[in-house]
Amino acid sequence: MKHLKDIKDWTEMKNTVVVGDCLSGMKLIPDKSIDLVLTDPPYNVKINYDKHKDAMSPEKYIEFIDEIISMSDRIANGKIAALLGSKTEILLNWWKRLPNANLVICRVGASVNTQVGGFRPQYRPILINMKSLKWWSNLWEDIRFPGEGYFFNEPRYDHPCIMPLKLAEKCIECLTEPGDLVCDPFMGSWTTARACKNLGRDFIGFEISEKYCKVGEERLRQEVMF
Repeated sequence: MKHLKDIKDWTEMKNTVVVGDCLSGMKLIPDKSIDLVLTDPPYNVKINYDKHKDAMSPEKYIEFIDEIISMSDRIANGKIAALLGSKTEILLNWWKRLPNANLVICRVGASVNTQVGGFRPQYRPILINMKSLKWWSNLWEDIRFPGEGYFFNEPRYDHPCIMPLKLAEKCIECLTEPGDLVCDPFMGSWTTARACKNLGRDFIGFEISEKYCKVGEERLRQEVMF
């Protein structure tokens, strides 16, 4: 873990997570220096994060998306994989800005619908704006998410929206080679960092919450790969 104000050269950010605003940090990264931007971004649905106010106006959130995609396009030549929420509006907001992206559907199981007159979403979409390095189906049924009861038994790391480690590993394995450099602008509980360490990739992460970074840093030090 390092603080953005202490970074003198972008290479100091490799294999660590920088405490600070991701857009400010990404500005330090040279053009086309990243092999993949992988992220589970905020969805603007009023989740109680430690620092981020997840309640922007619709216009401000669209501006936020545009900035993230524009910066990803510069540093990674548009190579981005974004895990998104199941609300149609969230997916469309991103897909309109990544019109050539492939859609991968992750099935969410162990879900009980107790509402009448509605449909309970049992999927999470991933938009992948690049070609895979090997053949993969666009329907992933072997991922488990928070809320799936005993099926999801990964530690939560004191974070409200943890990305499943297996999902991060599958994206990284599908889209990068060993030694490639992956950037996650919203590192959260450091799932992307843990997946990169497990698979022999380098990473750069950004996270505005020092609290989450302290928990994530301990996660990365553990020998057990979870």
